[in-house]
Amino acid sequence: MSRTVRRLVRLLVASTALVASAGLSSGTAYAGTPCGSTYTLCVYTDNYYEGSQLQVWSPQAPNYKTLDTIGLQKYNDRISSISSNYGQAICFYSDPHYNGLQFRIGPWEKWSYVPDWINDKISSFRPC
Repeated sequence: MSRTVRRLVRLLVASTALVASAGLSSGTAYAGTPCGSTYTLCVYTDNYYEGSQLQVWSPQAPNYKTLDTIGLQKYNDRISSISSNYGQAICFYSDPHYNGLQFRIGPWEKWSYVPDWINDKISSFRPC
């Protein structure tokens, strides 16, 4: 199987897992290491990939239009660093439901700290 086909199969498996698992997992930081290729996006509550970590299978999941929901409150207005393994830009917003200030990162970008104007203010995100 070619590398591209294997990547597409992994993406399909991850997408299927998203439907079954609501697309997220959370835990503690991984000692300053951006998330591995298993997840398409990881956000952290502290700079340099430290603090609590939210691991996202797919940023297209509807769960991320507001982080002020059960299971995600500890990330609302607390995101300080971001690691993306996603092949599309992702927009982060200061308010729920994709409103307020917008911070856009490009495909595959890693931000060990987000700019001060959006630090600890992110309340929703999606591909853009």
